[in-house]
Amino acid sequence: MAETEKKIPQDIAALPFETAIAELENIAATLENEQLPLTKTFEMFERGSYLAAHCREQITALEKRVEILTGNNQDSPQWQEFKQ
Repeated sequence: MAETEKKIPQDIAALPFETAIAELENIAATLENEQLPLTKTFEMFERGSYLAAHCREQITALEKRVEILTGNNQDSPQWQEFKQ
């Protein structure tokens, strides 16, 4: 994460992937379908940005775990300790 980016708020960082993606979908639907005041629109957009970043981080971590599991070029996978 770049130094200029804000850290993901703790309440979002604690969400499971499925919960975060569902909330992100709800925010997107609300922003598409409703006329909201500018400040409310911005607040929802900001939260959605954090939710998207959180989901990306979780997917990236899982991709790394899959690479560790399958990246040995042998017939059978080898388990290794995953370090974040």
